[in-house]
Amino acid sequence: MATTNSLRHIIYNIRTLIKDRHSDDLKFTDRNIAYWIKYLRVKLIRQDYEKGRDPSDNITQSISVNVESVDTGSSISQTTGEFQIKSKTKLPKFISTYHRDLMLTVGSAIDESFNIIIQSKAKAIRNCKTKYGKKFPVAYLDNGYLYIIGCNFYIENVVVSGVFEDPEEVEKFNNPNYNEDDFYDKDYPLEGHMIDMINNIIKTNELNLYFQLPEDKVNDAQTNSL
Repeated sequence: MATTNSLRHIIYNIRTLIKDRHSDDLKFTDRNIAYWIKYLRVKLIRQDYEKGRDPSDNITQSISVNVESVDTGSSISQTTGEFQIKSKTKLPKFISTYHRDLMLTVGSAIDESFNIIIQSKAKAIRNCKTKYGKKFPVAYLDNGYLYIIGCNFYIENVVVSGVFEDPEEVEKFNNPNYNEDDFYDKDYPLEGHMIDMINNIIKTNELNLYFQLPEDKVNDAQTNSL
C-alpha cells in the first residue's frame, strides 16, 4: 500500500492538479511526472545545501558497496606494489553542489561506529603521503567509483550514505530483485515542504517544464509507464 510520502501518492496529487487545469487531451505518463519530480528534487536540494542547510535524514539513502583491493597503478595498466581499496562497481550518482558531491558517510558494514574520512581525490592522495594522513583511511570518488586509501585492515563491504540524484537507481543498486511497483509505494526521499514546492511549480509551469526537458529523457519517459 502506498504511503502518503510515496512517489505514487505524489504523482497522483500532481496528476489531479494537471486534470484540474487541462483537458484529457494532454497525456502524461507516470514516468513523465516521476521525471519532473526527480528533476525538481535535485534542484531544490542543491539550492537548500548551497544556502547552508545540511541534508536531513529524510532525503538521504544508504547503499551497501562491495569493495576489493587493487594495485594503485591498475587504472593506467601499471604495477606499483602498492594497494588501495576500490568499489567493484560504479556507485549511483550523488547530487553535485558547487562545493562537493553529497556523499556524506562511508563506514564499516560491521562496526557502525567506524567512519572513514571523505575528501576530494586530490586532497586524499596528497594527505596520504604525510605522516599524519597515513594514520587514517580516507575515501574519495573518481569516475563514479569509490576508493579508500590508507586502510590497513581487510574489508569486503562498506556502507555509503548520501543524497543521490536518482532514488530509483539506489533502489536498483541495493535490491537485485527490484520491483517498480514496490519502489513507487515506498516513502520517497523528499522533504515535506519540497513536495509542496514541486506541486506549486508543476501546477504553474508543467507544460513549460515538459517541453524544456532534454528530448531523449522525455521520449524515454513517454515509452515507459507503470
